[in-house]
Amino acid sequence: MNVDVSEHLPRIALWGRVLGVILMVSGALSAISGVFAFVIGAIPGVITIVLGVFLFKSGSAAKQLEDSGNPAELNNILTHFGRYLLWNSIMAIIAIAFVIIMVILVIMGIFTTGLTLQGF
Repeated sequence: MNVDVSEHLPRIALWGRVLGVILMVSGALSAISGVFAFVIGAIPGVITIVLGVFLFKSGSAAKQLEDSGNPAELNNILTHFGRYLLWNSIMAIIAIAFVIIMVILVIMGIFTTGLTLQGF
């Protein structure tokens, strides 16, 4: 595979680091507010921080590749971005599972309440 990545590196370097910092800050705020509500409420914030770290590291590796030209940094970009995608995919699957469970519980609640109102 012979691909010229040099035209994409500045964008990846900038926006990977910017979005990484935004995710880390918003994750920290979410974790702090979540821990006051309930200790388990900090978990989404911590996960957001981890995702932000992966993106930031990917953007930093892109900047290093842009500056030094060291091809080993391309592996770092892909490693950190791959971890970001994996964690994000796992969170999306968990979220979909929770939505399905909630829909089933709502349907069961409607069915149970309907039977109660009809005198059964």
